[in-house]
Amino acid sequence: MIYAYASRLNQAVQGEGRCHSVFHHVINFEFNGHPLISIIEEGYPAQPYGLILQSSDFKQLKQHVKQEDACHKNGHLFIFGNVRVLETGFYDSDLSILVQDTRRSTSLMLEWVKTYFVRMGIRNELYHRVIESKSTDSTIEYGLSKLRDLSFKVSDFAYCLGYGAGLTPSSDDMCVGYFATLQGMRITTPEYCASLHQWIVEIGDHYTNKISLKFIQCILINQVEEDVAECLNALFNLPHEVFVQCADALMMHGSSSGSDVLLGIYLALQAIQRSQNG
Repeated sequence: MIYAYASRLNQAVQGEGRCHSVFHHVINFEFNGHPLISIIEEGYPAQPYGLILQSSDFKQLKQHVKQEDACHKNGHLFIFGNVRVLETGFYDSDLSILVQDTRRSTSLMLEWVKTYFVRMGIRNELYHRVIESKSTDSTIEYGLSKLRDLSFKVSDFAYCLGYGAGLTPSSDDMCVGYFATLQGMRITTPEYCASLHQWIVEIGDHYTNKISLKFIQCILINQVEEDVAECLNALFNLPHEVFVQCADALMMHGSSSGSDVLLGIYLALQAIQRSQNG
């Protein structure tokens, strides 16, 4: 299975299609009555409708696909002969525009998130570590202490991955919310994102699974799931009741993924506030 992230993928496309054309960095597919869907090697310009693959995955797919080959799409799964590509439901979203002209204070946003957790009665272990800052000597606590300092090194990221059960471990989902917030508030630099992205490509799979890493990599290039983007936009710019509605939608992700993403948002706001206070 190859995992990919989508660039405004046309969700109406289903059923049988064919390979339209194969280029050095792009493979195009057509389905009856729909625009071409492009599968693009990472690092090259995205198309209006397409999937973006890491270079190694793109090269693997290219070895198995030639012009006029049949393909099939079922839900989020593309089937090309013996090769399957699963798109993760991402869309292009420029996180850096979410906070433009906002007047909301970091302390108020922290209060909104904390109040939401209290209202929902969420009290899992990661909640206690992030919001109540209960001190232990565990690896994840060390990782959390690093994330609370915006000057943390790329190598410190290893302490923040793979903690908790599930298809995407809790701490990985937390990192999605954390970095989405920093990206949205223009805290991270392109250079830092590039170095962290490279770290993930080179050794990230020593610490957690490929699915989690894909989610985090998408955040680093300003691509985010719609529910996460809407929750952040509401937190940054919209009335409190809209934030609550968006947070409720986010909570529908997996058994705990939504709450873990929201914990990451809270953790990022803590780090920002600490930085603002000197």
